[in-house]
Amino acid sequence: MQQRLISILLELMRGKTLSAPRLAAEMEVSLRTIYRDMDALSAAGIPIQSLSGKQGGFRIMDGYRLRDLPTTREEKRFLLSVLRDLAPTSPEAAALVRKLYALERGEDSAHWLQIDMGEQDETFHVCRKGIEERRVVSFVYLRERGSVARDVEPLTLLFRGGQFYLFAFCRLRNNYRLFRLSRMREIHLLEEGFQPRPMSLRDWERAHPYNAAPALVLKAALHRERSVMDDFPAENVSRETDGYRIELHWWVDSWVIALILSYGPDIRVLWPPWLQRDVAELSEKAAQNHRHNIEEETKMENMDNMKFCQSCAMPLTDDILGTEKDGSPNHDYCSYCYKDGAFTQDCTMEEMIEFCVPMVSKGEPYPDEETARKAMAEFFPTLKRWKK
Repeated sequence: MQQRLISILLELMRGKTLSAPRLAAEMEVSLRTIYRDMDALSAAGIPIQSLSGKQGGFRIMDGYRLRDLPTTREEKRFLLSVLRDLAPTSPEAAALVRKLYALERGEDSAHWLQIDMGEQDETFHVCRKGIEERRVVSFVYLRERGSVARDVEPLTLLFRGGQFYLFAFCRLRNNYRLFRLSRMREIHLLEEGFQPRPMSLRDWERAHPYNAAPALVLKAALHRERSVMDDFPAENVSRETDGYRIELHWWVDSWVIALILSYGPDIRVLWPPWLQRDVAELSEKAAQNHRHNIEEETKMENMDNMKFCQSCAMPLTDDILGTEKDGSPNHDYCSYCYKDGAFTQDCTMEEMIEFCVPMVSKGEPYPDEETARKAMAEFFPTLKRWKK
């Protein structure tokens, strides 16, 4: 909340009049939250004016200046902690960290906050170099279905939701786009340069406001509280007797659908209806895939446990066991191949295969004679009668 209040205050300090819907869209919160934030700023002594009418909104009283800049020891340590964790992604941040540590005499208390952004790979550094040198970046971008080559003019690197994104002008689409770095392949810099573009990331996000996205309403099971709080903004979640109601304005893509499916039976889509259908269809397809795998595994298990006649490979059951001279059962051969202590046919393995092929090539277990013949040619040499 404190970070949001600072962001709102800095926006208002630019002398603009900002409407509540616009602030809600930029901060990705509800209108009710924005009104509470304005009350909090007013209570802190910030002279907030509320203007009515078509051009109305919130603004700061003319002449007001923010005098208390972040220069306290605690604020410096906070800045140092953030910069230290940015150091792996930026030589400049690393140099600034060393300078601030010298000023603060390297006090360990600067380690109270850690932001783990991980080691950045070549993709990150190529994007950054492209931004700094204003050079076109080329890469193959992975999509939900297939991939596509892109040449872009890189403008800004964005770290959001634990992922890095590149805000760039896409020459293929002739428009601005946001690309996730983890989906880039074969990335490299071109020698070609480009002129600065007028659109900033902030301006682009304003043109694609949060509240313009379609409404999305979900209901998650109460025992999934931890997952709900990890995956969705707290201000969009309300606890009800039968579960957590989640109301959002999100652009629905494959990532959102994958998130919903990850909850399994512990979540329902209440709105919109088309998303209910999409999730139901994908769930059924996933279930069919798993059912097919289970059926195949069951067949294989049954095959592993099944006994076969060691002459013709017929499944061997007690009612068709062959017999010895004294009438006792033989547990290796069927009665069609072995009777009264001797084989019923004097034939070669190849002749036995040709004899059996027509009986097993009418759809079950083999679709045609060629497939049956090939499978038998591989299996028969393992049978007791034909082993060499």
